[in-house]
Amino acid sequence: MKIFLPTVRDLSERQAELMWNVLAFLREYRGDALMRTTDADVEAAAAALAATSDTAARGLIYEQRPNSLPAQRLADDLKAAIPQFAVDRGSPLDRDLAAVFHAVEIGARETRKTLPGGDTAYLALIQRLIAPPEQGHDAPGAGLVEQGGSVLVRP
Repeated sequence: MKIFLPTVRDLSERQAELMWNVLAFLREYRGDALMRTTDADVEAAAAALAATSDTAARGLIYEQRPNSLPAQRLADDLKAAIPQFAVDRGSPLDRDLAAVFHAVEIGARETRKTLPGGDTAYLALIQRLIAPPEQGHDAPGAGLVEQGGSVLVRP
């Protein structure tokens, strides 16, 4: 948990909500049956999406692409899922998405360095932290964020 909290502590309430939705997506993501998705793929996909969102927030349209096929597929699938959980509430979405994807990138990189679990330590951490949808939560990440935006994991 000490590894996870630094990646979310500086996020706004809206960014935290987006983060939980991204993490819920990653929890359920299965990718391609022939190519296993690793933390390095998550890191590369998040870095590319963060860079794309950063440039879009400045008014430029330039899509960054990860250099591995599994990371590219993850980035494409995640980009397609964003409209499902990104509800506009006033602040520019691209800026919020950039912050979220930077946090995911850092989380994947640092978790891989510090936790056991090999090349899927971050994905395993997400599996432990995020309740599966079949436990009755209405929205992805609903069991994680209490009112007021504090970061809590309910048992």
